[in-house]
Amino acid sequence: MKPGATIFRVFLLSIILSGWTVAAWAEEPPVMPGESLQKAQPPGLQGQPPAEMNDIHDIKPLQPFPGGHTRLFIAGAVLVLLAMAAIVWWWIHRRRKREDPETVMPALPPEESARRALAELSDIERIEGRKFYFKLSLILRRYIHHRFDVGAPEMTTEEFLPVVDRLNMSTDLGRQLKAVLRRAEPVKFAGETATENTMRSDLDFAHEFIDTTTRSTHAVEADTGNTGTPATAEAG
Repeated sequence: MKPGATIFRVFLLSIILSGWTVAAWAEEPPVMPGESLQKAQPPGLQGQPPAEMNDIHDIKPLQPFPGGHTRLFIAGAVLVLLAMAAIVWWWIHRRRKREDPETVMPALPPEESARRALAELSDIERIEGRKFYFKLSLILRRYIHHRFDVGAPEMTTEEFLPVVDRLNMSTDLGRQLKAVLRRAEPVKFAGETATENTMRSDLDFAHEFIDTTTRSTHAVEADTGNTGTPATAEAG
């Protein structure tokens, strides 16, 4: 058993025992004022009625002291605080576990992440055109951001199009990419209708774009590793 799990079980058990203790304390009968006065009398006078006093009149009978309600309130507050402490402890423990390098899953390569996202767009017949192009544009921008270290997701289309010309890809591939991004704009923001054939064609291009640039990047990395100097590769 892991140490963290053992500590949590001990902590939870202590909370349960504390709750039982507080609940038992809250169920104790309240002390009547008359009872405390009677206990305070001298031993010889206990059990005897107090001497009659003629100079005091109209004394109201003793009323029960509402100690039970106060105890229940305090007990409830203590239990709530204990529960909150348990939740906070669990949240902190879970957050530390997530941040533990041994438990953090390695990030997927950009091409693998993009391909998984594109797979969710494969059922074109069931996806509305505006939603399709919003997702497709975002997938391409995120892939380009991770592949070429460009802040594509934060740029507008007009800002991003000139950047495409500076990316390490063939002129034809860059031209097709800009055409897809331009075609997506009126569908996303002007309510223009997109046909299924166009959507499927742009989805096929996204797959081709990712495959081509991935091969190009790997070729550059291989040449760099072999020669020790960076190489410029264009995908044709």
